[in-house]
Amino acid sequence: MARTELAVGEGSQGVRGGRRGRPEGGRYARYTEEQIEVLERVYAECSNPNHYRRAQIMREQPILRGINNKKLKVWFQNRRHSCNSGSRVSLLTVGGAEIHHTSLVRCREKQKKENGNLALENRRLATANKMLRQENDGLQKKLAQVLCENDHLRNQVITVC
Repeated sequence: MARTELAVGEGSQGVRGGRRGRPEGGRYARYTEEQIEVLERVYAECSNPNHYRRAQIMREQPILRGINNKKLKVWFQNRRHSCNSGSRVSLLTVGGAEIHHTSLVRCREKQKKENGNLALENRRLATANKMLRQENDGLQKKLAQVLCENDHLRNQVITVC
């Protein structure tokens, strides 16, 4: 059973008492491949579960019962960061590294495709908006002409009567 090591609390906020180069408390969370598979499935459903949802996950998934809520929170933070930054750091040992790397690549490709689709839609809407504004300007000019002509005809009717 391969195990995973993730630093808990690493970073500028995770250093206590001025000690540098060591994660807060010096502890690492170790997850089995089975736990990671469960966490990945949950991540696919919800990438940012709140405290209550994480507690529910631990109740529903017996394999996760030994992990406390804070460590689960850090796992989800690390997972979101690795997906968003395009990081290729493997969170699994050699046996599972290809699977995780592939999922990161797929996640990144999906984001790029979605970004491209949104950019295309944005350009299409901007073009349509420009055409509508031009049409609106033309209609306002026609309205001004019709109102002017209406006033002129009204004046003619008044002078004839």
